[in-house]
Amino acid sequence: MNGLGLAASLISNSAEPLRWLYVTRRFKALQANLALQAAAIDDANTKARGVIKTLNRYFRGESIVWHYVVAGSWGKNTAIHPPTDIDLCLIVTSHMIVDLFSGEFGPLTIPFLEGIDGCSCLK
Repeated sequence: MNGLGLAASLISNSAEPLRWLYVTRRFKALQANLALQAAAIDDANTKARGVIKTLNRYFRGESIVWHYVVAGSWGKNTAIHPPTDIDLCLIVTSHMIVDLFSGEFGPLTIPFLEGIDGCSCLK
């Protein structure tokens, strides 16, 4: 018991919401600082469309934004600022893979990457 006649556990519990108030405020500020800006999202979408179009042009002979899956933090909608990469998975058929690995350039050579602007694979 304390001077007010209350048990110590009741007093410590009454201060608990105040501690979380400060943590919550700081966490929301951190969240706001990590949020992606509209310009960064637009830039990422433009670059991803370019990569997908180039890959589809190479594999399918048509420049379309189709046959892909967004993976990683962008796919899970958990990307943070500053954005560093987008994980894209191209959906291919088995004959596309055979053509890629038995092409005129030999196995594991990927010449179409040279046509992708901003591709970090070549750096």
